[in-house]
Amino acid sequence: MELLLLEKYTPLLLSEYIEGREFTLGVLGNGEHLEVLPPMEVSFKNLPEDLHPFYSFEAKVTFEDHIENKVPAKISESLLEKLQVSARHIYRTLGLSDYARLDFRVRGEKVYLLEANSLPGLHKTHSDLVKMMEATGRTYEDLICSILEFAMEKHQIGVANRLISGK
Repeated sequence: MELLLLEKYTPLLLSEYIEGREFTLGVLGNGEHLEVLPPMEVSFKNLPEDLHPFYSFEAKVTFEDHIENKVPAKISESLLEKLQVSARHIYRTLGLSDYARLDFRVRGEKVYLLEANSLPGLHKTHSDLVKMMEATGRTYEDLICSILEFAMEKHQIGVANRLISGK
């Protein structure tokens, strides 16, 4: 069976399924000035039993009423710090800029990155990043303005550096 899969779907990436709690975190900013938005926990406890507990497109759209999103997530200070430190480190390591969303699973005390979404959805009423921003008391418009300000600031710094260096 494995050889048939490899012949049909090359290259094929397989990874361990990580049992645990799922969280998503939004990160805004550039360089040393990063803001990590409050984590959102994604709960699959109400999904139909025949569906796998993945925050897939199908789960988000077709089974939206069966998924419970808790933002800010009710977690310990130590787990919050681990998630925030991981999010900042991964954001910088991948060279992400302006905004992104990072998805994690937590098993025991260990944090695993599932996905780094460098261009997450910004739908006004149901995007995760918008929900996390609203948990800070800010609006959708505040989120959009922040992203634009970070992009403009980054561009101005880039232009200034090219003018100084003469390149």
